[in-house]
Amino acid sequence: MFISFSKIITLSFLLSLFSLSIQGQNNDATSLFKLGTKSLQGRQFKEALQYFDEGIKIEKYNPQAYGSRGLAKAALGDFQGAIQDYSYLLELKPKDPKGFYYRALAYFDLKNYEKSYDDIERCLKINPSDSRAFFQRSLLKYQLKNIQGTLEDLDECIRLNPKDAKAYQNRGILNDEQQKYTEAIRDYSKSLQLKANNEVLYYRAITYKNMQKLQEAMVDLENCIKNKYEKAEVFTQKGDVLRLQGKGTEANLEYEKAIKINPNEASAYFGKGCVNEAFKKKDLALKDFQQAVHLDAKQSIAFYKIATIQADNKKYKDAIEALNKCLAIDKKNFSAYFLRATLKQKSEDFKGAVLDYDEVIKLQPNNANAYAKRGVVKIFLKDIEDGNKDLDKADELGKKDLKDK
Repeated sequence: MFISFSKIITLSFLLSLFSLSIQGQNNDATSLFKLGTKSLQGRQFKEALQYFDEGIKIEKYNPQAYGSRGLAKAALGDFQGAIQDYSYLLELKPKDPKGFYYRALAYFDLKNYEKSYDDIERCLKINPSDSRAFFQRSLLKYQLKNIQGTLEDLDECIRLNPKDAKAYQNRGILNDEQQKYTEAIRDYSKSLQLKANNEVLYYRAITYKNMQKLQEAMVDLENCIKNKYEKAEVFTQKGDVLRLQGKGTEANLEYEKAIKINPNEASAYFGKGCVNEAFKKKDLALKDFQQAVHLDAKQSIAFYKIATIQADNKKYKDAIEALNKCLAIDKKNFSAYFLRATLKQKSEDFKGAVLDYDEVIKLQPNNANAYAKRGVVKIFLKDIEDGNKDLDKADELGKKDLKDK
């Protein structure tokens, strides 16, 4: 998940952009603005809001006062009110890039990405060297699924501010999503070099796991736990690493820790199911996989696992139902199509079996076994000519495979 700049930027930094410029001509207003600023710095947002309200009643044309009151409102979750104050600021100072920038953040928090993007563009037009604005625009482009644009903005953010740990973190996440694992590790490591962050350690551990660098993944996960970053998903990932190392019993202990912290940790149940499946404990594995999909109905692989166990138990109807759910989520799972075709064949749904073998062949045009199976079913359906063509194709692919080996 991308880290949002508007969620992690420090209040003290925000204050330096508005409150230090407050210089009211009226002494009473100036005193109130200073008290408001002090309250903001102490994170007393309601109190700060009261001071700014009173100060603005006295002095209505101080743009920085509106900016600071906008910060107080945003900190209290009143993003619409913050937008109104930033708009007042911009009426008084039409070319203030900070006004556009912070209004963009407020629009972003309201998920009004179109207006947020427009304000960030205005900010960058006035101040094209604002690294924070490039960071925020990268978040907007990510929301709009413009991955290349996101990467370009993060690159520019880092060029302008090489010490921005958050930018390296997000670029690492982006590279990880694109399976550019080496680049992701480099970015995570740079982020950690600039600023210790358990969340980045956790992300790097997952990337190491994806690279099959299990020892490195374990070191990062252990450090997370040592640093008291004891979230359920950390123990789930530790369980996954142990499972991949063939340490099933130890893995299950970690999955149990995860479930104790968060009873709704679907991935921990999935991991337990994989361990129990490896231990030939099919009944326990089935319960674990069923609990995993109960908690997270988007776990396509868990549905596939359920189907394989139900198929072994000769419960073909239940297995096909699980495969239907699997394929509704992941339409490119050729193994699921293949298994469903086989089960339909056993259930005497021969036409349905042919259709599923068709899908397997679309996804894997050189799958000799799929051609052979489809050929047999076609012949059974009296489609002798096409059936024999499939068998010939299977034979051709089989010979080619042997030759290549």
